[in-house]
Amino acid sequence: MPVALIFGANGISGTAMLETLTESQTFSKFIAISRRPPQLDHTDSRLTFVSIDILKSSISEIAQKLREAGGEAVTHAFHYAYIEKKDEKELDDVNRELLEKSLEATVQVAKGLEVFLLQTGYKVID
Repeated sequence: MPVALIFGANGISGTAMLETLTESQTFSKFIAISRRPPQLDHTDSRLTFVSIDILKSSISEIAQKLREAGGEAVTHAFHYAYIEKKDEKELDDVNRELLEKSLEATVQVAKGLEVFLLQTGYKVID
């Protein structure tokens, strides 16, 4: 059975994906990644939650956390990690780094990866 990896699991989209996954029998396991501890009570035994700050961690540190959580079995990764910045260049730089580190660590660990989904877009504040 497929195994899911969710980056940004405490955000709006990540939380919605976790709720969707827990209602489904499609995935045998899911690994949730966020810099903060879980914000919701998740009782599904298929869930492993990993708290790690991707920006402050090296790719090898992220990969090690993924391995410890069973990340070798990941087939589907969902990237919802996002940090809001008012300056557009800083917004691009920080979120590019989040994506690059997440993707590189996932590729190093999950040799059977089939899908890496990136949610794009950002909020416009008036």
